[in-house]
Amino acid sequence: MCNSQENWRRGALSPLEMAEEQAKQGPVVPESVLKKQKRNEEWDLKKKEELAALKKKNGESQKLIYNRAKQYCEEYEKQVFISLHWF
Repeated sequence: MCNSQENWRRGALSPLEMAEEQAKQGPVVPESVLKKQKRNEEWDLKKKEELAALKKKNGESQKLIYNRAKQYCEEYEKQVFISLHWF
């Protein structure tokens, strides 16, 4: 007798039931593919975090640049006003 027939007689799954069970579980994916997917997800998350930090840093530096330019403009206007006021 075949080994699969013995298992079937002992109450194990029939070949048809085994096929249905595998279909429910989904396709078999190699471990290397799963590792690659996980690694890519981690890299994507790290890139998003770095990009968010870079955007925040750029926003702060833009505010600093704007404030310095505004301060320079105010000082220049004061100097022009004083120089014109004296003459």
